[in-house]
Amino acid sequence: MTTATETIDSSTAAGTRMIRLALLAIACQLPFVAVYFVNLSRFSHYEFFPIILLAFGWLLRSRWSGEVHSAGWRRRLGWLLLVVSLVASATALAFMSSWIAYFATLLSAAVVFGSVRDRESGRSLLYLWVLLAVLWQPPYSSKQTGDVILTSVMQRISTRQVSMLLDWFQVPHVNQGTVISISGLEMGVEEACSGIQSLFLYVAIAALCSVYFQRGWIHLLVLLGSALLWALVTNTLRIFTIAIGHLGLGMDLTHGWLHDMLGYSMMVLGIALIASCDRLLEALVRQPSGVASDPGAWRPMCELWTLPSIRSVSLGDMAFASVWGLLLVGQLVDLGTLFGSDRKQVDFFAGDSLVDVDESWMPEQIGPWGLTDYHRQSRSVVSDLGQRSDVWIYRRGSEEIIVSFDQVFPGWHELTRCYEGQGWQCRQRQVVPLAGRESSGLSVVRSGMARGRDQQGLLLFALVDRSGWVLEAPGQWDLASSLYHRIRNRLSPRIRSSIFGAEAYQIQVFSSSVDVESELAEVFGTAIGRIQEKLPIAMAGGSESS
Repeated sequence: MTTATETIDSSTAAGTRMIRLALLAIACQLPFVAVYFVNLSRFSHYEFFPIILLAFGWLLRSRWSGEVHSAGWRRRLGWLLLVVSLVASATALAFMSSWIAYFATLLSAAVVFGSVRDRESGRSLLYLWVLLAVLWQPPYSSKQTGDVILTSVMQRISTRQVSMLLDWFQVPHVNQGTVISISGLEMGVEEACSGIQSLFLYVAIAALCSVYFQRGWIHLLVLLGSALLWALVTNTLRIFTIAIGHLGLGMDLTHGWLHDMLGYSMMVLGIALIASCDRLLEALVRQPSGVASDPGAWRPMCELWTLPSIRSVSLGDMAFASVWGLLLVGQLVDLGTLFGSDRKQVDFFAGDSLVDVDESWMPEQIGPWGLTDYHRQSRSVVSDLGQRSDVWIYRRGSEEIIVSFDQVFPGWHELTRCYEGQGWQCRQRQVVPLAGRESSGLSVVRSGMARGRDQQGLLLFALVDRSGWVLEAPGQWDLASSLYHRIRNRLSPRIRSSIFGAEAYQIQVFSSSVDVESELAEVFGTAIGRIQEKLPIAMAGGSESS
């Protein structure tokens, strides 16, 4: 007959086993997590993160008891989080994303802290997890992060509030976007009010205050919300003070030591407001029992992590640990291959895939069309239009055909979306065989374009790999096709190149006259023929006279 004591011991042993695996999962994420924090240090509004990490370490050392919660629902939820963390970790490796890796680490950390009791209060240590969570950047795209979006919103709100204050004091001014013009001074909020970045510091201070005093979750959420309010208030006062200082005292507070002192003063005011709000909530909101304990030793954690006997390790645990080990090896391989790259963005290519192109890649005459201009356009490496475009312009009388070789893309690039971003409307998209080369299997995307009432155009484009082989174009471009190619293109270079191929190069021909469709197809055929001839030679490092 099983006694209650045996049941509790069994539950504790199961909880300890789960925590050990969660700690292993965290350890296997450390390479990408380290890169995540390196990237985080590049953002001025996250400069405080080392202080938060130090505070987290001190509090963890002070409050770790090593006593495991025996509740069954905690174990079931913990195993679910570990599985999701494993999937997230594999995704992070596939897309080489330190941001996803940190998310996976947060899930594993939640398992650990949610399963261990606080030394004094007896509640779980999950509240410590908040300090790590506030360092996770809001979800973002490859163009703009969530924290940047939030900062932009705060700038616009602050500008409106300052304008209202100036109106109330009857101060003449002009409000244009995030710029306030007042008596000869143009004050850009993003410049004069860099203190808006203190928003993230206020959030971190609010989280640290709640964690240190072991506030309840309602208290925590309200205090975090108040941090947004106090950031808005202090930054509005800051901008208003700069304006009044310029008008009343003739002082320029937009830069220099006075600007810095004003910023520090407002920061101190903001922290004081957060502290006062915390005391108010303490009186209004019911708090959990227990207080913070004095610093102690690391012995409970060391006892928890003592290596178990090989006989007590199940095959499931060994399999789980082996998968995490393989993911760790994959991270080390990726970091060793691409050390020094920016892991906040997806690294589309393992090296420099740009091809050195010059004017001679296209002929001076294509039928009746003569080459009149050649130029090169350079962009950011993450630009939707490609990092580089070589453009040839052919004319016949008043008619014009534009040929462009765009590079480089991680896979299929739907050019019609770029034209739509410039105000064009795709009237008809078809995948058609190239005129005169139907038997070759070469097909291109043909799209009729329109902009406004009067402008019309015709676009032909295709993509080729590094050997000049034409990539298969999607028959239609809908939500499913877009999602598939977006996921495929964002895979790490090592995985993508082994399955699909690493690079794609785009050839496009465009004319604003719809009466030259047959000539456009002829120009495109000549252009893609030249690309297929010269691209493999350039990739091999050779050269060819035109």
